[in-house]
Order: sequence, then C-alpha cells, then structure tokens
Amino acid sequence: MTVVAGKTVSTGTITLTPLSTFGIVTGTVFNATTGAPISGATVAVGSIPFTATTDTNGNFRLDGFTQGFEILVIKAPGFSSAMKGVTAVAGETVSAGTIALTPLPTASTGTGTVTNAGTAAPLSGATIGGTGFSTTTDNNGNFTLTGLPPGPQTLTISRSGFTPETKAVTVEAGKTLSAGTIAMTPLPTFGMITGTVTNARTGAPLSGATVGMGSTSLTTTTDINGNFTLAGVPSGPEELLSVTASGFSPATKGVTVVEGETVSADTIALLPVILIR
Repeated sequence: MTVVAGKTVSTGTITLTPLSTFGIVTGTVFNATTGAPISGATVAVGSIPFTATTDTNGNFRLDGFTQGFEILVIKAPGFSSAMKGVTAVAGETVSAGTIALTPLPTASTGTGTVTNAGTAAPLSGATIGGTGFSTTTDNNGNFTLTGLPPGPQTLTISRSGFTPETKAVTVEAGKTLSAGTIAMTPLPTFGMITGTVTNARTGAPLSGATVGMGSTSLTTTTDINGNFTLAGVPSGPEELLSVTASGFSPATKGVTVVEGETVSADTIALLPVILIR
C-alpha cells in the first residue's frame, strides 16, 4: 500500500487463510432437567486459551481448533460444570454433539431451636416462617425448614404468650443452614377484675368510688351503678384491691388474677364515716 502524507489510506479487506493444522468444533448445550437450550454458557478448551459462548439456541462454534484430542470445559451460572472430549480434524468441522448441564439445587434446608428466654426451656409449637416456607417446633423446640430460596432471608418466629422475634439469615443454594438457638421473651400476663361498690348501711351503689390495685398504679372509678372494671392487671398470687370514696371508710379486698380471664371481686361495701360533734 502507498501512504499519502496528511491522508487516511484504507487497506481494504484482508482475508486470512486458516492453516491446515486447525479445524472447527461445534456443539449444543442444554438443560439436563428440562431439555431447554442454555444460552450464555461458556465453552473453553483445556490447553488452548480461547473460548466460545452459546447463542440463544444453546449452540457454540470454536474456530481455529488445534488438530487432535482436547477436553472442552462447559460452564453456566446456576448449573454444574461439565466436560466433553473431542478430536479436531484439520480443515474440517467436527461436532461435539449435545452437552447436558445439571441445574444446581436452588432450595435449601434450615434448622434451629426455639427456647424460652426466661427459663431456657425449649418451646414447642412455635411457628417459624418466611416468604413461601413455614414450620413449627417439636417437643424439644427444634425445627427444620425445607424449600428455602437462596439469598438473604428473614425468619419470623411467633408463639402464643411470647413476643414475636425475627432473625436475618443468608441461605446458600443446596446447603443446610443453622439458625442456631432463638430465645423468645414471654409476654406479660394480664387479667381483668370487676365488682360493685355499695353503701354498707343502705346497700345503695356508690358511684365515683376509686378502686386500685395495691402493687400497681392501676385505678378506676365506679359508674352510677357502683360497678367497676379494672383492666390490664398482672396475673399472679392474691393481691389487695383498695377502695375509697368521699364520706366513707376505705376498704380492701383480696383478689387472685388469672391470666386472660375476668375475675369478680363481688360486692365491696363501704361504711359511711360518722361525724361526731
């Protein structure tokens, strides 16, 4: 070619003739489970530094393949790799045939134990779940989750009488994940007390009387019929209700609160205060 000063000269098209010691290898990569072609799979030659990528139909073509026997290494994301031996012939196209790749397991298993944070005792019947999976703990507080999708997951743990818990985990495809021990905090247990306050001399109901629980700051007042309801009272052994009203002597009444139930304190009669002049 002749180069002209200050100008761009085109060399035109240059055709390269393959050496007689090279050939071409073709083939197809597909999913061993579904039979569908795999696009984007990489086909590498063991001792030659060049690769090919499968097209949308799973086909590949390796040009300039050295004559003789070579091992093809085939890889694709989400699949186990495979190898295939092929013998190239100089100046010819040889087919490696179809190469099947097996999908990697996508679901995993998770295990763990749920306990009572207060006593460390195992909790049976606790529910552990997430998006698309759920199970419950056995008598020893143990659980096994199957079908966990890979990637970051949030386990939600719930049980009646306990504060719900969450635990973030990362699931690896095809592996068993240990969530360890998950301790649940017992919920405070509450009940409710009802009753009626009356005038001890006349039996008439007393409205506006104050009713409180000695060991708590809970108080309420009686309605026009002398009735009261004291809610949110911690369950436990017998506690004393204190009842006061203007013009009456205060009184107390022992009540045992049962978790989740309404307990009646019955009728509490207050004696009128007698003024001596």
